[in-house]
Amino acid sequence: MNDTEGLTQEEDQILCQFKEITDYDSTNDDEHAKVLRLLTVCNWNLETAIARFFDNDFPHLFDDHLLDTSGHINEPISTNFEEIATRLNDPPINLMSTPFSNDILLPRLPRALPITNKWKFQAGLISKNQPRFQYHGIISPIIFILMIIPNILIFLGYGLNKLFGNFAPNLFRILGLREDEDDLPVAPLYTSSEEIENYNVGKLVLTADEKPSLPVWKGEFNAAFEEAKINYKWLCVILFNSESSSAEKLLDFVKSENFRSFVEKNDIILYLGDVSYPEPLEVGKLYQAFGLPYLALISNISVDGLSAPEFAIACKYLHFTRHDTDRIIKRLNHIVSKYEPQLVSQRFDKQERDLAKLIREEQDNAYQESLLKDMERENQKQRKLEEKRKAQEALEAEIERKRVFETKRKEKIIRYINDSYTRDDNVWSKGEYTTIQFRTEDGQRFIRKFHQDETVNDIYNFVASKNLIEELLKDEDNDDVQNVLTKLRKYEYEFEIEDDLIKFEFELISAMPRLKLQPSTKLIKDLKEIWPNGSLLIEKAYEEEYDVDEDDVDTDHSL
Repeated sequence: MNDTEGLTQEEDQILCQFKEITDYDSTNDDEHAKVLRLLTVCNWNLETAIARFFDNDFPHLFDDHLLDTSGHINEPISTNFEEIATRLNDPPINLMSTPFSNDILLPRLPRALPITNKWKFQAGLISKNQPRFQYHGIISPIIFILMIIPNILIFLGYGLNKLFGNFAPNLFRILGLREDEDDLPVAPLYTSSEEIENYNVGKLVLTADEKPSLPVWKGEFNAAFEEAKINYKWLCVILFNSESSSAEKLLDFVKSENFRSFVEKNDIILYLGDVSYPEPLEVGKLYQAFGLPYLALISNISVDGLSAPEFAIACKYLHFTRHDTDRIIKRLNHIVSKYEPQLVSQRFDKQERDLAKLIREEQDNAYQESLLKDMERENQKQRKLEEKRKAQEALEAEIERKRVFETKRKEKIIRYINDSYTRDDNVWSKGEYTTIQFRTEDGQRFIRKFHQDETVNDIYNFVASKNLIEELLKDEDNDDVQNVLTKLRKYEYEFEIEDDLIKFEFELISAMPRLKLQPSTKLIKDLKEIWPNGSLLIEKAYEEEYDVDEDDVDTDHSL
């Protein structure tokens, strides 16, 4: 059974919402423990935890000893404020020099992610009508009890707020130990389309001659994110609240000569955002900027430089204007110097890939250009031949040629009908003939005996004759075959007998054994597939229209 004891009502509610959205297996104790660890590392920020869950980005097992199964910290809280501040602002130490060096034990930098479009559409993963945490009536007695606690506990509360207020702002806000001015707002102040369109944070860094003192990114955050990620640059994210008194100190910091030199020297993409507007506020929520002003330095790096790099946060500062400006710039330069060799190596690899890609593209373009020229020359040649052919041929000659061809084919079939269609096969002795059953595609069947001295051409001629008789029966609206045969005997031939043409419009196929007969002068008795009996399926031959050029006539099978 999953252990959820020790969770507050708000945490339990967030856990339920997480399960509804991700549908993870809560009956699996290991899976449940991983989810609790993920929510705790994400400071119970539901959207950040969901994004990391679907990216399969669970915290490394290196931090497991700090958490119990309910996701709470078991390690005793340090009272060394300077040590804690250093741990919050500095990047993780390199453990490669320790005797327990291992990829699994190495800490990972916090992963950097692009924001969603929730700030644009005002619709996220959670319904706007979701139940919100309500403070119950029991809070009032608690506050009353706290009012009578000695002042030393109040001072202790203020001290804890200075250290941990950025990670649990709501808790200290309830106790009255925290000001709202430098906290991340719950909702943006400016939400109308007109206000968002007129949003231009770059104007805050304009000089007296209205020229920007800093190269502030002018587009959306995700565009700056992709630019830094693709080109292996540093992304510096600075968030502030223009409605707070700390905004003026922030502007003094970003306009300082040291910071400007730091940005320009390292070719840093600077994203400056006012959390009074939707997009910067969404950035602040994703990157847990609970204390403003907020600064984060992001790039595609790894802790040790040996493992696979990923887009991660190298360092971040909360309320950073309260610290010494020179010390912060010095620390940022130290971080850049430490990880810059990784980025230089990645940029060099990218240049090699881009160069190889460019060479391939140039080769492909040259080949395609040559191919197009060859095709154009061939097309011109074909067009000239086609124009010459069309000039030589007359429409009347083409129609006449087709008519002659069809007439000759018909007359050859009629000659076969008059000569051989009707015959007395009763005088044939057994062994002198084969009996063949014919089946058409529409299911009709008929039987015909063929003498051993007849050829495959005779079989084709018979089927062609059968088809012609059937067509004449339909055209004359008469079902008497004898009448049709009588009329065909009186047919006046237009052409003399010619041993040329004829191309049949059907194929004869034996199913068992499999055989496709080809018109020829081969004797029937030599074909064991249809001797002394057989079955043939008549199928229509799907071929191109027969060309009646005289050069092609000689290649056709004769009847």
